[in-house]
Amino acid sequence: MNKFIIPIILIVLSIGLFVMYIDPNYKEVKVLKDVNNQYQEALNKSKELRKVRDSLLEQYNSFTEEDLSRIRKLLPDNVDNVRLIMDVDSIASVYGAIIRDVKINSNSESDDVRVNIADIQKYEDVTLSFSMSANYENFVKFVGDLRDSLRLVDITHLDFNPPLNTESDVYKYNFTIKTYRLK
Repeated sequence: MNKFIIPIILIVLSIGLFVMYIDPNYKEVKVLKDVNNQYQEALNKSKELRKVRDSLLEQYNSFTEEDLSRIRKLLPDNVDNVRLIMDVDSIASVYGAIIRDVKINSNSESDDVRVNIADIQKYEDVTLSFSMSANYENFVKFVGDLRDSLRLVDITHLDFNPPLNTESDVYKYNFTIKTYRLK
């Protein structure tokens, strides 16, 4: 009987040791390994992001100051309303036209608090409405110069009225243009 008691006691002690000590510690080690793997993934992603950042910074530094100035004018990080009006007016004044009835509407403020993630944009637009009087040839040249200017501009609405005087070839043009800025 003694022959069987010692092996049975050792088997019971082994099972008890496994249930009470080894299995809980093994599960804890497994959880710690999972956490360690998550940290390793995060560390690898941060290294990857650091490489991308360094690459983008190197590209940014390769631009000349003149190129950066042109990019800032094309898509500024803020819209100086007065400067925008002056730019449009300077283009119009080349053709003897004066802009009038200027209205600016910025879409930066929203009353709606609910935001859909898909609707978040990295830019916002500013709408400028104005009118001007010019003959057709100067109007076409004005629109061409507005299109070719460095500032990114979309003409969203255009209408015109015939001349009041039948002998005149000067039309009144009503514009609505949209320009953009980075948020």
